Amino acid sequence: MITGEVGTGKTTLCRAVLNNLDKNVKASLVLHSYSSTLQLLKCILKDFGIADVFTDNKFKLINALNNFLLEETGKGFNVALIIDEAQNLKINQLEEIRLLTNLETEKEKLIQIVLCGQPELHEKLKCPSLRQLNQRFVICFHLTAFNRYDFKDYI
Repeated sequence: MITGEVGTGKTTLCRAVLNNLDKNVKASLVLHSYSSTLQLLKCILKDFGIADVFTDNKFKLINALNNFLLEETGKGFNVALIIDEAQNLKINQLEEIRLLTNLETEKEKLIQIVLCGQPELHEKLKCPSLRQLNQRFVICFHLTAFNRYDFKDYI
């Protein structure tokens, strides 16, 4: 999880990560908040290039994603999902994201997920119903504004 105030460079960081990923990583960047869990799942599938996104059956969408993940893992690829503006996700959408982390083989997770958002995301994740998702974060980082030395180095 990456958090930071407005303008601290979260989206820029997400794009930089995508541009510098190893060739064995397939990644998706979700930039918008969606009004439903179904729309979010369809966006993720579409961004990964999974063709069968014209159904409203959530089980079929999850199954299509799982098959894609198994296939990519079998080819030696890692799969990453980055969700920007995650503070706008609803509780049920965050729970659906947690369920995506259950997609795994006996040996490994099939997808790595990065949530990126404003500090409200961190606060939202304190909700008791999201404690299972909150426990799955391996790394949490809060971006702060540049000081003058950082700014000079950045330029």
